[in-house]
Amino acid sequence: MRIGYDTTPASVSTAGVVRYINDLGLALDQLPDIDIVRFSAPIEAAGGRLQKAFGHASRRLVYYPWLLKRQAGRSDVSLIHCPAPHLPQGLDVPLVMTIHDMLPWRYPEYFSRRAVLRHKVVARQGAQRSERIIVGSEYTAEEVVDLLGVPRDKISVTRLGLDLRFQPVESTPMWLARRFGIPGRFVLSTGTQEPHKGLVGLVRAFERFQLEHPEYTLVVVGSRPAPGSAIEQALNRSTARIVRAGFVSDEELVRLYGSAACFAFPSLYEGFGFPPIEAMACGCPVITSDRASLPETVGDAALRVDPTDPDLLSEALERVLLSPQVATDLRDRGLVHARGFTWGRTAAETADVYRTALESAAG
Repeated sequence: MRIGYDTTPASVSTAGVVRYINDLGLALDQLPDIDIVRFSAPIEAAGGRLQKAFGHASRRLVYYPWLLKRQAGRSDVSLIHCPAPHLPQGLDVPLVMTIHDMLPWRYPEYFSRRAVLRHKVVARQGAQRSERIIVGSEYTAEEVVDLLGVPRDKISVTRLGLDLRFQPVESTPMWLARRFGIPGRFVLSTGTQEPHKGLVGLVRAFERFQLEHPEYTLVVVGSRPAPGSAIEQALNRSTARIVRAGFVSDEELVRLYGSAACFAFPSLYEGFGFPPIEAMACGCPVITSDRASLPETVGDAALRVDPTDPDLLSEALERVLLSPQVATDLRDRGLVHARGFTWGRTAAETADVYRTALESAAG
């Protein structure tokens, strides 16, 4: 199979989508019966505000309406895979589209009206035009059926993978102190600092926990929150000891996972949820949410709690941090659970979706 693979969203999307596009593409390259041809919009949305606006307009008005079709024709591909929702026009070959989540539908208050409208139009029309839709969890599959009216048999669940760099490493307290100013034992939180990630509740829960256990620090990794947002206010006003590490490399992230006393991810909504599985693969006990896809993603290998209740989050921190037996059990369960998430498996399942889409289009 000669497959057209649209990598354009990797230049403008959030971290999880970028990891999916890049790592899945590399794994597809390893399959003997797949020839991946990468396509991308010629104008990248990097730099200043004007350049971003120009880049978005070029993709919406030039690349997806006609340029992608032209690239596909010249490359003689038999199918196009858009690994994030977009609207290619007039394709002469079948389309497979990946939908990662339905966040703008469930939490429209976190987005501008224009962004919500654009997502709804693109997701609905893209789903209608696609021969098959790929999602990362059964939860997202049910959301697509419910919100887009797509038949369930048109949707394929392909569980996502992990890069092999996520594995246990030796704790490095001296390096952590020099690199980030982390003084000792710490709770780690990673992810884009957006409202649905539950960071405000985690800060409140950690404040309550640290009142009796001042030796712990909360380390927050990820982009800076929007100025004046509830997250920024919670971080600025907190009386707890919090280290804001900002963006880190994957190598640094692995070392943080490997040294953390536990990893806390109380997200309100995820279509899959990379960070808990990354932490498990590095041998870090995980506390996460009982919402959306996360129970499905982590199984019984994490402690799951209501992310909207700081008291329950604080109690979960106590259970993991003050009980070596609980922490060891979660660590062991997590290591076993994380082994099931490989990009090789994801690529093989994705190739099966391509075959099904081609057979369906031919039939």
